Amino acid sequence: MSATCSKTGNIFFLQKNGVVCVNPKD
Repeated sequence: MSATCSKTGNIFFLQKNGVVCVNPKD
């Protein structure tokens, strides 16, 4: 599982299943 974010102000959380991308500016 992989998450890709191309927006600015993204926070990446490393999880055992992959990467969780959260966009606070969404």
